[in-house]
Amino acid sequence: SSQYVNVLGSRMHYLRSGDSSKPVMLFVHGMPTSSYLWRNILPDFSEHACCIAIDLIGMGKSDKPDIAYTVFDHIRFFDAFVAALGLQNITLIVHGWGSVIALDHARRHEHNITALAFYESHLRPILDWRDLSLPVQQLGAMLKDQEASYQSVVEGNYFIKRVLPEGVVTPLPADVLSEYATPFQTVKSRKLLWQYLMELPLGQNESDVIS
Repeated sequence: SSQYVNVLGSRMHYLRSGDSSKPVMLFVHGMPTSSYLWRNILPDFSEHACCIAIDLIGMGKSDKPDIAYTVFDHIRFFDAFVAALGLQNITLIVHGWGSVIALDHARRHEHNITALAFYESHLRPILDWRDLSLPVQQLGAMLKDQEASYQSVVEGNYFIKRVLPEGVVTPLPADVLSEYATPFQTVKSRKLLWQYLMELPLGQNESDVIS
């Protein structure tokens, strides 16, 4: 079922399936996706657990408040989401940028975390440019020219039109791409993606996320 909860003055959307009396599994998506990412996985787990798939603030069907959307904003809303639902003894299943948010929560609330499962996750910052894969080096090179990259990501919707469809092994059907593109129809809504990219280390040690 599609549900909402009030968090810090905004509504956050999430998918919920399974018996609420069973152990909690909290699914956290990466950029630039949403709870829709887990649509084919939740049914398989809901027989054994209470499954909750969050839409991070500003993403999916969650509200888009007027905030900076730094990783610390995401962490603040994530903490408040867990508290609002009263989630306990959580198994975290995390992907991509969502892992930065969820693993930070787990570090600070280890007493409330039963297990962790993660893929394509950010486990440590890469501070040496040579350790980056070639595609990420190319992305980093583009981002060094902030004016040009802002035009590409925010005004040209580069992240949705190019990075997402080209970053998967199996081509995404048009309806799936449309689902992920829906929250980012305006320039203002895509500034969230720009902030995310600006906070990636990309072979440097100049990010507040690291310090």
